[in-house]
Amino acid sequence: MAFLSLDDKISRLLTHEWRGEKRISGLQGSAKAYAVSAAARHLDCPLVVLAPTVKEAERLFLDLAFFLGE
Repeated sequence: MAFLSLDDKISRLLTHEWRGEKRISGLQGSAKAYAVSAAARHLDCPLVVLAPTVKEAERLFLDLAFFLGE
């Protein structure tokens, strides 16, 4: 069985004809921002990302800036 990278898994998830809500769970630390940045690169539409606290939202914002640039 071949193992796929997170980027490959996200790409497969986003390129299929799947409409509606998509959810990825179990990611820790900056892997969350990496997954969101990979989705943003594959999609040509706005993304909504929710964080449970302001502190976590700020951390996610900084991590996204790292992966996506300013």
